[in-house]
Amino acid sequence: MLNPSYDLPSRKVISNNLIPQLYTSAVQEIKKQLEIPEAVTLTTDGWTSINNEGFLAITAHFIDENCLMKAFLLDCFIYSERHTAVNLASEIKRVLLEWNIQESRSYCNR
Repeated sequence: MLNPSYDLPSRKVISNNLIPQLYTSAVQEIKKQLEIPEAVTLTTDGWTSINNEGFLAITAHFIDENCLMKAFLLDCFIYSERHTAVNLASEIKRVLLEWNIQESRSYCNR
């Protein structure tokens, strides 16, 4: 049964407080999970929208201590640079640094 006297949070409270708190909490939990495995495999996926905007997604995959496969989307962004190996490697390194994943225990697949 719903409580009719309960005051719902405003749109501003939800967008300015609750969602950012939830996002921060989720990022911290994912970073904690990414510390555990010996190796993390990264996959990349690039595509172009109907409006001719390029996108790049980077996902981390690993097997946890219970032998369950885990996958987390680490970043998805508009990618307007040339699709050279140097530029792609630079973006991958940026994401590794952002998520505290050591290069020595990461592998990349495309």
